Amino acid sequence: LLLGPVSIRHQARPPALEDYAVDRLVDDVFGFADALGVERFHLVGHDWGGFVAWYAAARDSQQAEPRLRSLTVVSTPHPVPFRAAMHSGGDQRERSSYMEWFRSADAEAGWLADDGALLTAAYAEHPADAREEYRRVFTADDGAALTGGLNWYRANTFHPPDGAITAPTLY
Repeated sequence: LLLGPVSIRHQARPPALEDYAVDRLVDDVFGFADALGVERFHLVGHDWGGFVAWYAAARDSQQAEPRLRSLTVVSTPHPVPFRAAMHSGGDQRERSSYMEWFRSADAEAGWLADDGALLTAAYAEHPADAREEYRRVFTADDGAALTGGLNWYRANTFHPPDGAITAPTLY
């Protein structure tokens, strides 16, 4: 799907690792707004969407005419304090240790081993039909959806965004 000058990947789960790099994802944020004909907008992000939103807001603040009316991020701290917490000697590094495994070349094999036993366990608290649907999606096409999800971790670190955030922000 081509949206103006920005190429929004036409696949829900593009196979190339570089398609998950934060700069390309930020391009997509503004590309969607352009395609919708929206000059100024409120940006809300959750989880990895929140991660992308911090970088989008930092890029936006460097523009002569910023486009963000406001920024709201749910459950994802700003990358700078998050990175500091990872290296502070506190427990954040341990709490986030799963990220290193998700970035490893062995992650898919681990999730898919024993007929997706780890996937089933990860969704154990979900209703049975939802659990089965997650398992079905993540194991289909040799785990393409699983690789897509893991590529968010592989392509991104929590490096400081360029620029301060000037949009009114709620975290």
